[in-house]
Amino acid sequence: MLGSCSPLRANASRFRVVNYVGLKTPEAVALNKQYTLPTLGRDRARAVAALAMRKNARYLVSLSQDPPTTKLPEQLTKMRWALDEMRGTGLYRVYRLHSPGEN
Repeated sequence: MLGSCSPLRANASRFRVVNYVGLKTPEAVALNKQYTLPTLGRDRARAVAALAMRKNARYLVSLSQDPPTTKLPEQLTKMRWALDEMRGTGLYRVYRLHSPGEN
């Protein structure tokens, strides 16, 4: 999930939430069809990065136990994104996102 609030109560927050699976952000479905599905998930980070750029997402909230999402921080870093871990314990990990070229 991209955004800055709890995925369990996204509608109860003042923060905008962008969901990279497509449940709350239909635009993500096309990106996953373009990047994630043809590569059997290997290029999921490309879909996440494209959506984050389009929606100006500033945070990544990922499940800490889910192998596809546990790899996202490393994959995004390889794509020149900077991630600051804000919460590294519990069920979810929260990262502050900095897009490539951002100061």
